[in-house]
Amino acid sequence: LLTEWDVVQCIYPELIVNREARECSIQIPVFLDSPIVLKFHDHNKIEEKIEHLPSIKCKFNFPKSYPADDPPIITLSNTDSWLNENDIEKIQDEMRNLWSELRSPVIFTIIDYLKTNSQIGFNKFNNNSNINELIVDNEVKFQYFINENELAKIEIFNNLTFLCDICQNEEKGVNSTDRKSVV
Repeated sequence: LLTEWDVVQCIYPELIVNREARECSIQIPVFLDSPIVLKFHDHNKIEEKIEHLPSIKCKFNFPKSYPADDPPIITLSNTDSWLNENDIEKIQDEMRNLWSELRSPVIFTIIDYLKTNSQIGFNKFNNNSNINELIVDNEVKFQYFINENELAKIEIFNNLTFLCDICQNEEKGVNSTDRKSVV
């Protein structure tokens, strides 16, 4: 287990490990492959395209019999804003199936599964009319999604490296100005 944690931390340095408690957790940003339309249920005219959803926090607890005999106990949180209980149960079943198929260390496999499938919103937004939309029932929730989307865009920009056309120095976005927001 210690080796598995060390290897996964090399790949995902954001993995937080508590060795004494035999647990680890990771915050998984949700960057959608295709934007979705966020709609406020009571006002059909209020809608916004978003590309990012609130992050998913995945917490692993490891029984002493992991990985040979028992799977990790996995808890997903911060999902109630866009995933319902049935969605969460399906995702958790799939994660348990990953362990059942392998019966070996699965932290990396599960994180990879969550990252990959979150990019398509766990197929939640594909309906029969082929329109990708998320309908929320109150203004606070609507604004929450808008804010999370904007914060994700800012974080991505801040972590990118840009070449200054004037001085030819490379700078991180956090030290730069986004011209689109200035115009």
